[in-house]
Amino acid sequence: MNNQEIKDSGFSDKAENQGNRVLKKDGSSNIQKLGLSFFDRFDLYHSLVSMKSWQFFATILFVYLMINLIFATGFVLVGIDKLYDSNVVKVESDFLRAFFFSTQTLTTLGYGQMSPTGIGANVIASIEAFIGLLMFALLTGLLYGRFSRPKAKLMFSTNALISPYLENSKGLMVRLANPKNSNLINVNASFLFSYIVIDKGEKIRKYFNLDLEIKEIKIMAASWTLVHPLDENSPLKTFTRESLRESNAELIVQIEGYDETYNQQVSTRTSYTCDEVVFDAKFVRILKHSEDGQVGVDLGRLSEFTTV
Repeated sequence: MNNQEIKDSGFSDKAENQGNRVLKKDGSSNIQKLGLSFFDRFDLYHSLVSMKSWQFFATILFVYLMINLIFATGFVLVGIDKLYDSNVVKVESDFLRAFFFSTQTLTTLGYGQMSPTGIGANVIASIEAFIGLLMFALLTGLLYGRFSRPKAKLMFSTNALISPYLENSKGLMVRLANPKNSNLINVNASFLFSYIVIDKGEKIRKYFNLDLEIKEIKIMAASWTLVHPLDENSPLKTFTRESLRESNAELIVQIEGYDETYNQQVSTRTSYTCDEVVFDAKFVRILKHSEDGQVGVDLGRLSEFTTV
């Protein structure tokens, strides 16, 4: 039930077992796993699929250059004279000529102007061609895995607000928006609120599922402001700025929905620490109507608020 303490949050209730926050701002786990060997800890596929795009392409470029540098060194060691007509590359450096031939071999491009002669050069070229086939097959799978991976790319407001709500009341509010052209359908939202208390001299973190004014919408094409009423049943009703900070309070927001583009269920999450909760403020209006009746959403002002 909402607004009641829960014991099966999935997070530890021991404050000393946690960092500064339960979840990172991007929704990822704030847990560092220790005591594992390198191979138990290392997950190459997950790292390559989940890392940022610039990191992914920088990694691929680094691997590509390193492979060519290694094989170029091999061609130089067996003798640059074993590369037929290597002088077609108008550079003085033997290593650069070997490097450029390596790039042609690795990518199976083969302009036909340079070719290996002798057993040593042909063996190296054969091995490189085989590695090139494997490399580009793996790269194709990784690119597909990255671009086909279902993600709920929602935008969340930078801060959670304590805002006026109905008559003589307040509410805890978070605003989010869908920046993609595709729609999310059957979208569900939940608030998990946690804070630290002292119990028998030990710091214990408590968790509460918070009731929401609206916790499910059929379609999310624009923005949505989630509201938790701070009524007499709310665990936050007596909290102030100071008490939130003293108890290291944190709000975890979980969103789930069905993405029409991927035809799959997707989810995303974020969290707000006590320093990211603003009292006595309200979000500015971001919905606009044009003369032809079309609705516009100014996502650049998603996090803007005014004090009240």
